[in-house]
Amino acid sequence: MRSDPVGQPGEQRVWLFDFTTGHWSKETTVDYQDTGDVSFDDGHLYWVAAVDDTTPLCDTGRPEEPACVYATPARNFTGDNAGSTLPWTVT
Repeated sequence: MRSDPVGQPGEQRVWLFDFTTGHWSKETTVDYQDTGDVSFDDGHLYWVAAVDDTTPLCDTGRPEEPACVYATPARNFTGDNAGSTLPWTVT
């Protein structure tokens, strides 16, 4: 049983969809209102999704199921070995 306050999500699983390879990968787990680190391969284009498998109608706990996606940034990201780090807090 979850100990999170009612209406507040718990751990979020951060998944990356690599448009270059066409595959999803689970990168890290972060607590609600926290940040985590993910790495992007140089030159690859990514979509980032925070998945909460306790949301209503989420059966698989995977990002392919829209009901499981709790949050996503408003843009995609391109991996750049010389690029900067951007924080994203899951809220």
